[in-house]
Amino acid sequence: RVEGPGMDEMWWREFFDEHYEHRFLRQVSDLEVDFLVEHLQVAVPGRIFDQCCGVGRVSAALRQRGYHCLGVDQSSHYVQIARRSGLEVVQADGRTFVTTQPCDGAFNFFSSFGFFHSDSQNFLLLQCAARSLRRGGRFVLDFTNTLRILDEFQPVMVQSLRDGREVRRLSEIFWEEGMIGQRWQFFDAGGQLQMERHTRLRLYLPEQLGQLLRAAGLQPLKLLGGYHHQEFDSSAPRMIWVSQRA
Repeated sequence: RVEGPGMDEMWWREFFDEHYEHRFLRQVSDLEVDFLVEHLQVAVPGRIFDQCCGVGRVSAALRQRGYHCLGVDQSSHYVQIARRSGLEVVQADGRTFVTTQPCDGAFNFFSSFGFFHSDSQNFLLLQCAARSLRRGGRFVLDFTNTLRILDEFQPVMVQSLRDGREVRRLSEIFWEEGMIGQRWQFFDAGGQLQMERHTRLRLYLPEQLGQLLRAAGLQPLKLLGGYHHQEFDSSAPRMIWVSQRA
């Protein structure tokens, strides 16, 4: 069974570990980096804040283009990997971390938002992003497209990995709480269950995210549906808000 809203609010501390890293943290594409550079509108060698940076994949790509990046992540394992690559990364909770010097741009990429049932807890991430920006600096929030999840809902998804292992995701929508819960099952090449993990994500609509951004002091500028700069609609692969600190 998929665990619902009563599950541990800090599920992400266990989920984002070395196993997730090896299976899912691919190198970012030029398309994704080009998108971010275009919408942040920061001149080289500007300072960019990478909120919930993981192992620093995006920061590393931005550094190659001449930017100075500062990242934050809660995982000590991910922070160590990023630091070994020469990146400047702080281990801290994104809900409380604010950069000591205002940055020229900031971003939260790949759905690293909405982990909490409480809007007030999710809001803290946006507030810290705003406080880490200079006035006029842009913030790009890259989130899953809730409308597409609802339109194309699949209770069971199976992903085969290149080494013969398999990942099964059992999903359930908790309508009253506005959340999707998922039970991740990891199988080895022989079909034996290795481990299980549970996740959940707050399902925000575009206007709801826009309201949270405004409350955090970030003025929404445009809503996009993916890294090809396409307009947002219910079938778009992503929900990306570009905003600016007021």
